[in-house]
Amino acid sequence: GFGPTDVAFVNNVSGATTRFETLSDTLQTNYILSFASRLDTDMPHDKFTLYNPVLVGTVPVVFSQSLAVLDGDQEQKKLLWGALQRVFKK
Repeated sequence: GFGPTDVAFVNNVSGATTRFETLSDTLQTNYILSFASRLDTDMPHDKFTLYNPVLVGTVPVVFSQSLAVLDGDQEQKKLLWGALQRVFKK
């Protein structure tokens, strides 16, 4: 049910840690899917682990392996799919 205007893609090519607050100030952030990128925040949250959705405020954050790893690993794809189902359950 999402369209192109519902999703913002952020490509962190620098490898630097992205601040959640910076994304929230710049974009309307409702969900974050992070593919092999690092994210940090001063807001309270559970520990970030792969394929375990964590709420930062009201924003679910899912960390995944890189797209290159996912492309060749069916098990990683299944883990990501399970995490996405938990986040977008409707």
